[in-house]
Amino acid sequence: KVWRARVSTACEMSTLTLVTRPARPDDAVQLDGFVDGSHQGKVYGRFNLGQLIENATATVVAIDPKHDDAVVGFLSVTRDIPLPFGVPKDRGLERMQWAKSEASALGYPSDVAAWVAGCGVKAGYEKVAVAPMLKAAFRLLPHLDAVLIAAPPEVEREPVGTSFVKMARTMKFALYAASRESVLPRLRVRLARVDDHDDLLPLVASAAGDPYAAGGPLSRFPGGEALTSDHAGGLGDEYALATLISRALDDPGKKCVLVAEAEEGKTGKMSFVGVMAVEAVDVEEAASLAGKYDLAAYDNLMPAPYGDATGDGNDEDNSTKEPVAIRVTMLCVDRAYESQSADFLDHAFDAFPEKDFCVLTLPPQAPELPLATLAMRRVAPTDPEADDALHACHRAGQLRGFTVRLAKDDDYEEVWDLLEGMSDQEELCTAFADAAVTSNTSQAAVVAICEGQVVGYATVTLGTEISSLAQCFDLTKVVDVGAHGQNAFVELEDCVMNPIFAHKRRFVMCEAMRLSRATCVLYQLAPGEEEPPPPDVVSLDFRLVAGRRSHTGFDAHFALYAFTNRISNSPRAEINSRIVVVGSNEAALAVLDRLLTNNQCAFNNVTLVTNGGLAVGGVASRYNRASIAKLALENGGGNTSTGGAGVALADAAVVGLDREGRCVYLDDDSMLMYEMLVLVPGRGDQTRHRLGLT
Repeated sequence: KVWRARVSTACEMSTLTLVTRPARPDDAVQLDGFVDGSHQGKVYGRFNLGQLIENATATVVAIDPKHDDAVVGFLSVTRDIPLPFGVPKDRGLERMQWAKSEASALGYPSDVAAWVAGCGVKAGYEKVAVAPMLKAAFRLLPHLDAVLIAAPPEVEREPVGTSFVKMARTMKFALYAASRESVLPRLRVRLARVDDHDDLLPLVASAAGDPYAAGGPLSRFPGGEALTSDHAGGLGDEYALATLISRALDDPGKKCVLVAEAEEGKTGKMSFVGVMAVEAVDVEEAASLAGKYDLAAYDNLMPAPYGDATGDGNDEDNSTKEPVAIRVTMLCVDRAYESQSADFLDHAFDAFPEKDFCVLTLPPQAPELPLATLAMRRVAPTDPEADDALHACHRAGQLRGFTVRLAKDDDYEEVWDLLEGMSDQEELCTAFADAAVTSNTSQAAVVAICEGQVVGYATVTLGTEISSLAQCFDLTKVVDVGAHGQNAFVELEDCVMNPIFAHKRRFVMCEAMRLSRATCVLYQLAPGEEEPPPPDVVSLDFRLVAGRRSHTGFDAHFALYAFTNRISNSPRAEINSRIVVVGSNEAALAVLDRLLTNNQCAFNNVTLVTNGGLAVGGVASRYNRASIAKLALENGGGNTSTGGAGVALADAAVVGLDREGRCVYLDDDSMLMYEMLVLVPGRGDQTRHRLGLT
């Protein structure tokens, strides 16, 4: 009976499916139940669970959904090798140098490797928890080629022993590695063939029947071919997929269909996990997009002009040229592989060697598309009626060798070139040069490098004091303040990226923290339309910190944003649905407050209709001028043009409402379409405001 019970338990564990997610501070309570800090320190180096959850490059946990989502494992990795515990410092540093040297010799230099800083697994889950957590770490850190361990040679006895291979050793120290290729190999992408139809059909049928499929209509056939039949889960024409592939093969200069395959477990059998349809953008479509969106950074999708700036007449008129862009017309990827969607891009560009840009559009109600957030940049609309979100990328955006380092004096010229065309070019370059000076102990600057060229930079002010900020902002709702050291907070001054590499902005910010020996970056946004918009990384990736009413005599009249490694690894779900809030009273502002400071969702398309401006204040009022500043409402709620969570203000009165058409009519003859409408008209008496009692 005992033998049968053990066999039954082993079988159950072998078929158990765990889920993973980034760790949260409240996970520490469960982790403390099975993580021995002393043992962790002996194996992996100096150990502090709370600090790792908040500040490690990535910390993930394994969850058992069959046992009330219990946390059953954690894995933490850092870009810097942990200092060995229990040995003299000089000997520890010697071991660290040996491990880094051996790793580099094996093809894992510091820019593509991370080190395990802690790993714990609950009893009974030793054989099933580490592999999914490793996969999750590689998904969170796409630049990594390997995760390494520098530890005593007894690691084989640890839960990680089955997932890591010993690469080198000394008498008392060893180097272990888990490569991306062995844990999460890149998708095998190739041109689709007509005979792939039958094997692809279940994947496409699944997306057709899923209202929450990533990308919404983009996950289905281009043009919406026959989606009415009951055949194949609502696909309609049973040969629609074969027809799509056949048409692309007949016209390879204008169309292309790619398929992605992945190995099923360790069986060696390959199965289809994704399909992408791409077509060349024609002149008419390029002109239409350029008329609705600010595509200047992408040359309006046309060939870059040649010849000198004076225009000597040798350059052919753009009207006779073909656009140099392709457009994604369909992208259907198995949910388990959505984080690897960017593997399609290189192959898409290979199919169109003369094209430099790739674009896609998403309607407001479409679920977020991982490809758009991982490898593309949202383009600002110039037409108020352009409701679809346009995302674009350049073929060079996927180049390997993207690194970040501390800035040097001789980076000035390249930063000057990077800022060419900006009205405040000289001012920004001077600020960069001041921060880059080695003798400057109050500031720091980093530069992003790709193929030896500066493609971005960031400057920060060191040693930011947070005691006064904590009186005016609820920092603890966003940051685990206790996990940060006294000098761990810095303030972002500026961050500029070449649009080609804009999707790597989070990585640049994480490296800026690491290189400046900080663990949290703050950004202050003062109110007023004359203030420059915040950098894209602030609008898109930082968290807006909820304000609190200060009664100490000092109150902050600015918005505060925060960024940590944990925040970087826990991006919010992008909600592009159009939300219209009508009213400027306290109830309306409370709605905006909850939307803007939500830590799970980024509401990117919110409009506040307020006739006569924001009218709040008074002794008994929760919201005053400082409160409005803390929500960045007078700045448009942040840089909403690039998709950042924020609020657009419409100073007008509502004169009509079409509930069926989901449209609000304003007295300036404009209209606002919506997916959600919040009506908070409040009381009409504005006497106190007319008398100046605010």
